[in-house]
Amino acid sequence: MKQNSKLPILAILLVTLGSALFFLIAAAFFSYQNMTSQAMAPYVSIVNNNLGAKTKLLHIKSSLQDFLVEPSAANLQKTQIRTRIMRASIENDLKSHATIELHSDYGDFAQLDAMTQGLHQLTSRVAALKEVTSAKAVMPSLISEIDALYNRWNTYTSEVILQVEHNQSDFLLTREQFYHQQHWYYLAILFVSILIIALVFKLYIDQVRLTRFTQQQSLDMQEAKRAAEASAETKSKFLANISHEVRTPLNAIIGLSDTDHYLNASEQIREYIDLIHRSGKHLLALMNDILDISKIDSGKLTLEQVEFSLKDIVDDTRVLFHERIQTPGVESFIITPQDCDMIFYGDPLRLFQIISNLCSNAIKFTHEGQIKVAFTVQNRGPNSVLQICVSDTGIGISEAQLQKVFDEFVQADDSTTRKYGGTGLGLAICQKLTNLMQGTLRIESELNRGTHVTLSLTLPLLHAPHFEPKPPCPSDILVHNDGSEYYSTIQHDVNRLALLADHTESYFVYYHHNQRLIANILPTLYEEAGGRKLLVITDIEQQQNLESSAKVEYLSKPYVSYRMYEQLLGKPTPSLATITMPRKTYLDLQVLLVEDVHINQLVATHFLARLGIVPDMANNGEEALARMRKQAYDLVLMDIQMPVMDGLQAMKVIQAEQLAKGAMIIAVTANVFEEDEKKYRQAGFDDILAKPFNVDALQSVIETHCLTNTVKSRTV
Repeated sequence: MKQNSKLPILAILLVTLGSALFFLIAAAFFSYQNMTSQAMAPYVSIVNNNLGAKTKLLHIKSSLQDFLVEPSAANLQKTQIRTRIMRASIENDLKSHATIELHSDYGDFAQLDAMTQGLHQLTSRVAALKEVTSAKAVMPSLISEIDALYNRWNTYTSEVILQVEHNQSDFLLTREQFYHQQHWYYLAILFVSILIIALVFKLYIDQVRLTRFTQQQSLDMQEAKRAAEASAETKSKFLANISHEVRTPLNAIIGLSDTDHYLNASEQIREYIDLIHRSGKHLLALMNDILDISKIDSGKLTLEQVEFSLKDIVDDTRVLFHERIQTPGVESFIITPQDCDMIFYGDPLRLFQIISNLCSNAIKFTHEGQIKVAFTVQNRGPNSVLQICVSDTGIGISEAQLQKVFDEFVQADDSTTRKYGGTGLGLAICQKLTNLMQGTLRIESELNRGTHVTLSLTLPLLHAPHFEPKPPCPSDILVHNDGSEYYSTIQHDVNRLALLADHTESYFVYYHHNQRLIANILPTLYEEAGGRKLLVITDIEQQQNLESSAKVEYLSKPYVSYRMYEQLLGKPTPSLATITMPRKTYLDLQVLLVEDVHINQLVATHFLARLGIVPDMANNGEEALARMRKQAYDLVLMDIQMPVMDGLQAMKVIQAEQLAKGAMIIAVTANVFEEDEKKYRQAGFDDILAKPFNVDALQSVIETHCLTNTVKSRTV
């Protein structure tokens, strides 16, 4: 019904468009007929003929000059013949009907006739020459007359040509306007024709186009999706293979180079072994960075959401500084809130990964001065902002280089890579992880002055100790002022403590940052303390050679604000030197180790031996099944990639034949992608032990899965 009501409108529109089309075609036809009746005169060829006269005059002049060069009777005759021919040619050109018409329209017949007569007289004089001597005498004057005639002719023809060109331009402009008009006629005809066709076939054409477009888009999207999935799959397989091939030897390098195995070796040997161990861990960290970048780019990295303590993050940062800062003259400070026992909700592993990368950069590029990490919490509550600032006094970065520091595999300067090493992945990973956490990462730097990086994350704050600020009370805590920048940092923390504590003991705080032995300067410090208890902040190595005394307390570097608060308030925390984990042995634990690589067997056997375990060995899945059919095990450590029968195939048989019977089966693998771990757990493995692993990781697996009443353990 709705379409029928549109028919009269469409009919009127079609008639109107048809009439317009008819008139447009008629107008274009009559315009074309009018233009074709105006033929363009062949002025160009006529002008060329008149221009040719100038060239022929030059030929006459050239003939006269040739005679002067070699005057002879033969050359005189030759010159006269050429002159006569050129004159006849010029007169023939000028006496044509078209030329006469041209000069009548655009030239001056009197001037043209005078020049023609002059040419005739000059050539007649040349023809009248009989003797070579007389001809040679008059030739210069004849040449001068030729030049004068040429100049007159040149001026005259230039004016004529200018007039002709002007006429031609007018004609060409008229023709161009005609063509332009015709183009508009044709465009209008085409446009009206298209409108007529469009009105008739609009719905049909639109439907066809839409269908084709939709089908093509669908095909393109499917093809792009297949290509992207194939590329991602290829990349994942490549990285998985590389990861496996690198982690397998690293398992041996890191595992067998632990300095705990070489306590009886010489100092030099231990240094060499420690260097190997650190190099292996560095290579492992690099591999982990590459895998993290790949996971983030492919969207396969998921953030964990758990409760975590800010104090644990601070302590991990403290351990990181203690282990990695090896350069004398570089001091480290960790500034924290007074109430550091805060519980947040988020991903502590990835948060510390960002902090670790930022601190590692600061350590790498700082040769003297200080590195400071400041933790602050703003807007405490569901939308608290945890801000972490890492600043250093290192080499810094120029303004131009700051633009590319977050690019993957790029460092600020090529010379930086050559001098300090590195891949340029650290800050790129920090930026990507920060984006995943919906935070911000800002970097400020000045060349040769240092760098300041600020990480801001919005995280739910689940719990925080409540402190009531008190009016400042007189504090009997003095900080040794040696004029260094470290004094102001510690003094600021002491001032904050005065707002929280009703009473503290009398202390004299000394931060040791030079190479002098503490034992040699203690008497001087006692005098400066003036009866106050002495709190010395120094390295663990310095403390080991000092006798304990009621007059002095020690706080281990690196400096951490909350630890100094607790020390001054009488709640000391253990130092890094005293934090040790008791090692256990599991005497009755029956363990089957399934591993095909001999060196990995050696590493795992050595770690198990340190835990008091002598495992049974199997080189592949078939051997493992044979042993499990004969004996029950508490723990099975099974490699995944093995010849004959791999770990996944063996797991299927174990489940089918119910060979586990309460045993914990752990997948020991160098494949650490999230999808791999998910696949192993779905296959039935109880846990994953990633290569390379250490004895602590192995003990953690045993404690988690195998510590039952039937397992006898004792602390050693």
